[in-house]
Amino acid sequence: MKKTTSILLVFMMLALLCSPAYAALPETVQPLWDNTSDANVWFSFSNLDNSAEGYVIGKAGTTKITVRLSIYVDEDGEWVLLGGNTESVNGSNLSVDKSFNAVSGKYYKAVLTFMVTKNGVMESDRVYAYATCP
Repeated sequence: MKKTTSILLVFMMLALLCSPAYAALPETVQPLWDNTSDANVWFSFSNLDNSAEGYVIGKAGTTKITVRLSIYVDEDGEWVLLGGNTESVNGSNLSVDKSFNAVSGKYYKAVLTFMVTKNGVMESDRVYAYATCP
């Protein structure tokens, strides 16, 4: 009886040790910016009008936003710069876009580098987008 109880107890402990544990992931992951409310970049592919587009929105009190949008193409595993666009505004939001010649099947990367100034404090970061031209 003792042996049976001991064996049963060992199997129950092993079952508890082998059972998976799950943790819930947060619905969204958001950077902890002090000056920036939101920033995003994406691609837009059309027959003759291909572009990367992005925006930066500053929090209340933002006085200046400067952005650099750079577009790269993957050439045999290396990112080659196709072009870029730099813009600045004395305000709290800025949109930017850059047209480029895209080739079907090629893999592209857009990098939106930004600097947001609020109360004399500058905050910089970057966001990325990746896409294959259809």
